[in-house]
Amino acid sequence: MNFNNSPLDKRSENWLPTLEKQTHDQFAKQVSHKKNIVLYGAGTLGKQVLAGLQQKGFQPVAFVEDCEEKRFVAGLPVLPLPEAHNLYRDESLYIISILNANFSYKQAVKKLAKLGLKNVMSFMAFYAAFPESFLPYYCIGRPEILSAAADKIHTAINLLSDKQSRDEFLSHMHFRRDLQFSVLPEPSTPAYFPSDLFPKLANDISFVDLGAFNGDTVKLFLQRTQNKYGKIWALEPDAKNFTALLSFAESLDGKDKEKISCLNLAIGDQVGEIGFHSEGSEGSCYSADSGEKVQTITLDSFFLDKAVSFIKFDIEGMEMQALAGGQKLIASKKPVLAVAAYHKPEDLWEIPIYIKSLNPGYRLYLRTEGYDGMGLVYYAV
Repeated sequence: MNFNNSPLDKRSENWLPTLEKQTHDQFAKQVSHKKNIVLYGAGTLGKQVLAGLQQKGFQPVAFVEDCEEKRFVAGLPVLPLPEAHNLYRDESLYIISILNANFSYKQAVKKLAKLGLKNVMSFMAFYAAFPESFLPYYCIGRPEILSAAADKIHTAINLLSDKQSRDEFLSHMHFRRDLQFSVLPEPSTPAYFPSDLFPKLANDISFVDLGAFNGDTVKLFLQRTQNKYGKIWALEPDAKNFTALLSFAESLDGKDKEKISCLNLAIGDQVGEIGFHSEGSEGSCYSADSGEKVQTITLDSFFLDKAVSFIKFDIEGMEMQALAGGQKLIASKKPVLAVAAYHKPEDLWEIPIYIKSLNPGYRLYLRTEGYDGMGLVYYAV
């Protein structure tokens, strides 16, 4: 494969991000003339951003959310947006402290602008100003990460099989350079089963859902297959999420209920146990420091003797380990892989390189299925 006209042609490294993110002093200057700092989003991330701001000497005055009643989180009031607008309309800086695949920073900015609130930034700008304290965070890494990976980045984009994939790769690279949300592709649908790559799924397809959460992706799978498929295995390590998954499975019709196996297990590169941080939400994740343990299996140990045709990986940064634990399965059976690539900065280039090393016969595609750098998925077909 030859992309001599690719923006990542090694003959010219003008593509390499300069990573001119704001410095500590620039951030301090930006907020110093603002009377109040207001955080839009009082969830887990909002509390983390609040603690980070306080650590660096900045004291927000409130959280704001799309809620009806005032409450308190981490000592700050959580205000409905109209009330916050009345209290903190002038000389205020609103920092968006929400990050998930279904939330759009650009849409939030427009919403605030309609109220006359135009001093808005993402929490990412704050994190980027103090990279030694807060980065990497999901897809946003320290400047030196991208610089050190120049050769791998070039290799990865040249493994991709269509122009859309290469364009989206570049867009995400540019976003990570300067945090300009305008360069990000709009999400494609449906998630994990894009119609351009999978116009039709085989009637005997067997699906493995790694990181099944509450059954949301299984529900999409049933819709796409019109309930014509072979078997479903849904793995979810978080106990509360697994309860919700079981409840969803129990709600299915009898035939579907018989063909789905729900497993309260984690997936990795070895059989055993791993530290885990349960939140009962999409934020549950693996944690080496956690006293909580969950049982782990590998793809090879559990699925090598089974007829597996499609595997989805969305496991909070453990995607590379799960791939490593499925080397034999991937090499011998070449199932379709859908691998999330936004939990760590390096996943954008490491995942396609590694998949190709396991089975050179794959064609690789990249699709954006969420907002703000989230929901980025590689497909190996």
